[in-house]
Amino acid sequence: MRNYKKNYSCSFCGKSGVKLWRPPMDVSPLACASCSEQLQVVPTHELVVDLCKEPRLIPAILDEDDNFEDINFASAEDIEQWAFLPTK
Repeated sequence: MRNYKKNYSCSFCGKSGVKLWRPPMDVSPLACASCSEQLQVVPTHELVVDLCKEPRLIPAILDEDDNFEDINFASAEDIEQWAFLPTK
């Protein structure tokens, strides 16, 4: 079971229990929707990635071992659990 509570919080404001995003090639910093907007770094729309542009932030999806995984290789269950979190 993915643990979206333990160690899954915004690096800027500390908010937890919401969807977080991360840089495409790193696992930190994690940013909530509010902080990414304030930093003028807009996350990709939920689960849609524009293949023509490198996204600034991607969904921070956890696998069954609580490791971050690439959205392209995430299972439907992993995506569903992340999508169930509120955005703000």
